Amino acid sequence: MVVAALLIAPWAVRNSREFHRPVLLSTNGGVTLWMGNHANSDGGYAEVPAEFAGLDEATRDEQMGGIAKAYIRAHPAQFVWNSLRRLQDTFGRETIGIAWNEPGLVRAFGPRVLVWLKLVSQAYWLAVLALGLAGFVLLVASLGVWRAVSHPGAITWLYFAGVHAVIVSQDRYHFPVTPYIAGFAGMAVWAMVQRSRHADPAFERTARPSGMRGSTGSALG
Repeated sequence: MVVAALLIAPWAVRNSREFHRPVLLSTNGGVTLWMGNHANSDGGYAEVPAEFAGLDEATRDEQMGGIAKAYIRAHPAQFVWNSLRRLQDTFGRETIGIAWNEPGLVRAFGPRVLVWLKLVSQAYWLAVLALGLAGFVLLVASLGVWRAVSHPGAITWLYFAGVHAVIVSQDRYHFPVTPYIAGFAGMAVWAMVQRSRHADPAFERTARPSGMRGSTGSALG
C-alpha cells in the first residue's frame, strides 16, 4: 500500500494541478458509469455525447457521473437487472480477441473461419469458467466460506466482477482475472484426476507401498 501510494502520488499531484481539483488517479470513473447507466445504454461501450466533448476531463467525468447516479437512483430495479446483464456480458463470452483480428483472419483464411474460431473460443472459455467455479466451490468446502472468499484469487475475481457489474461491461474486462479463473479450474481438474485415480483398482494396487502386508496378506492401514 505504501509503495502504491508513493508511485501514484506524483500523478495525483499532476492531476490536481491540471484540473484544479483533487483527482487521485483517473478521470473516467463517471464516464464509464454513464456508459452502463443511462436510458439508452445496453451495458457496453458508448461514445461520449458531443455536448460533453468540449469539457476538460475532470469536469466531463463529474457531470456524466452525476447523470448516471441520478439515473440509478430513479431506476433502482432496472439498475439491479442491468447489473446482472453486465455480469453476463463480462463473463459470458470470449470472442473479443477474434473480433480484434478479423481483418487479418479473413484475409488469410476467408470469412468462414471466424464462425469456427468463435465457437472454439467460446466453448473453451465456458469450460474453463465452469471448472473455475467448481474449483472455487472446492476451496469453500476445504477452507470455509470466509477463508475462501478472502483468498487473493477470489478477491481479485470478485473485485473485477463487482466493478463491471456497476459500470460498463464487455468480455475483454475479464482478461485481468483469467489467470485466477484458470488456477481455480486447475484445482477442479486436479481433484477429478485424484478421484479417478483412487477409483481405479489398478492405481490402488500400484499405489500400495511394498512390504506393508500382515500375516494374512491384507494391506495395513
